[in-house]
Amino acid sequence: MNREWLWLPIAACVFLLTSVRLWRAVRSGFTPRLSNHRVLLVLLGLWTGYGIIHWVPVPRGDGWYPLSPAPVASFLTWVQTVFLAASVWLVFIYASNARRASQLLGAIAISAFLQAAFAAVMTLSGLEWTVSGPKTISVGLATGSFVNRNHLAGCLELGIAAGIGLMVMRLKVQEDERRRFLYETTQWLLGPQMRMRLMLVVMIVGLILTRSRMGNTAVLVSLLIVGGLALAQSRRAERSLRILLISLLIIDLFIVGIWFGVDQVVERVRDTQVADVFSVTGGRMTIPGYAIRAWYENSPILGTGAGTFETVFPSVRDASIRNHFDHAHQDFAEFLVEYGLVGCLLLLSIISVGIRSIAAGMRRGRSQLSRGIAFSAIMGLCAIAIHSTVDFNLHIPANAFWVTILFAIGVAYGGRHRNLQ
Repeated sequence: MNREWLWLPIAACVFLLTSVRLWRAVRSGFTPRLSNHRVLLVLLGLWTGYGIIHWVPVPRGDGWYPLSPAPVASFLTWVQTVFLAASVWLVFIYASNARRASQLLGAIAISAFLQAAFAAVMTLSGLEWTVSGPKTISVGLATGSFVNRNHLAGCLELGIAAGIGLMVMRLKVQEDERRRFLYETTQWLLGPQMRMRLMLVVMIVGLILTRSRMGNTAVLVSLLIVGGLALAQSRRAERSLRILLISLLIIDLFIVGIWFGVDQVVERVRDTQVADVFSVTGGRMTIPGYAIRAWYENSPILGTGAGTFETVFPSVRDASIRNHFDHAHQDFAEFLVEYGLVGCLLLLSIISVGIRSIAAGMRRGRSQLSRGIAFSAIMGLCAIAIHSTVDFNLHIPANAFWVTILFAIGVAYGGRHRNLQ
C-alpha cells in the first residue's frame, strides 16, 4: 500500500473533486462558510507550502540545487501532503450533515471490515494469498492487502474506532421505559447496531490474527482512555454507554480474543526483551535512535525533506546494521528527521487546534451524533499515536488517508459546537 500506482489514482480523484468544487464556487460566486475552521485551514496551507522548500531548487554555492538529497521523493511526498490537505477541505465542505458524516465513518468501518474478513479467511484457511498472489512473507499472520501485518493492525484500529463511534451515535438516551425493553431489544438484534457489532467482532478477530503487540495494545488502551473520558463527560446516556463499553471489553476483546488466540499476542508481549528492543542490529528502538542522530547532524531546523529518511539513514547507521531501512519504524522520529523543528511545530499546531475542536464536540455536544463522532476521532487518533511509537503507519498512504478523514470529521463537528458555545 506504499506504492505510487496505488495512491496516485485516489489522489487524482480527490484533486478532481477539489477542482470541480472550486470551479463551481467561482462560477456561482458562492463561498462556503468555513469560518469555524479558519485557523486550521491557514495552518494546513502553511504546512503544504512548507514542503515546497525542500524540492524546489534554491541558490546554493555555484548553482541552484534543492535542499532535499532526494528531490523526487520529496516531491512525491509533497503531493501526498496536498492530497491529504485537500481531503480535509472536502470533508469540511461536503460532510456538513449527519447523514454524510455517518456515511464517512461507515466507509472507514466497512473498509476495515473487508480487510479483516479477507485476512482472517486467508490465515485461518491456510490459503495465504494477498491481492497480488501467494504470500512470501508473514505467512501464518493476517496482513490483508498490506505487506506488513502492523499496517493492517493500524487500519483495523481506525475501523474499530469508527465502528464504536457509530454505535455510540445510536445509543438510547432514555432508559426508563421498561415496558419497551422487548421491542427495543428486538430492534437492536435486527437493526444496524447488531450488524455493526458483528463487523467489530470480525475486525477484532483480524487484529488478533496479526499478532501485533502494539496494535492490540493500542486498541485496548485507547478504548479505556476515550471510554473513561466519554463517561466523565456524558450525562444523558451514561448507563447505555457503560453497558456498551463493558460488552466491548468482555465479549469482543476477551471472549472472542481467547477463542482466536489472544494468548499468543500476550505471550509475544511477555517474551519481548528490552535487549531485543534496543538491539544494535536493528531493534525497534535502535533505528529511531539513529534517526535522531540523523536529525541533528543534517538539518535540525528545516529537516532533510519529506521522503528522505531512506537516503540519509545510511550516513549515520552503525556498520553492524546491515538491513535496509526505508522508514524509521517510529513516525515521530521520522517526521523530525524529514521536516525539522519548523515542520514539526507546524504539524503539532495543526493537531493541537484539531484536538481542541474535537474535545469540544465530546464535552459540549448536544446530540449522540456529535459525541459518537468525537469518540471515533479521539479513539482513532489515540490508537494510531500509541502504535506510531514503534511503527510507521502514518507513512502508509492508506492509513494516513483514513486518519486524516477521521480527524477532519471530528474537527468539522467539534468546531461547530465550539462556535455555538
